[in-house]
Amino acid sequence: HWDDIADLRRDFPSLNVVENTPWVDQGRIVTSAGISAGIGMSLHLVSRLHSLELATRTARQMEFDWQPLDRQLL
Repeated sequence: HWDDIADLRRDFPSLNVVENTPWVDQGRIVTSAGISAGIGMSLHLVSRLHSLELATRTARQMEFDWQPLDRQLL
């Protein structure tokens, strides 16, 4: 979450904190912060594990404004 960035950097100096992105996909590990970011990440996972069409239909059914992002790799 954007409000925790300074704390993460202070408490975990070896952690690569990525700012200004709702979620990060490193292949085996996918992380997000915040409620809407978690929804967006979940739709990304639906897209990745099933299909972009299903993720898009699901977002529409939820009335959630979602656009697929490029895979967020570090």
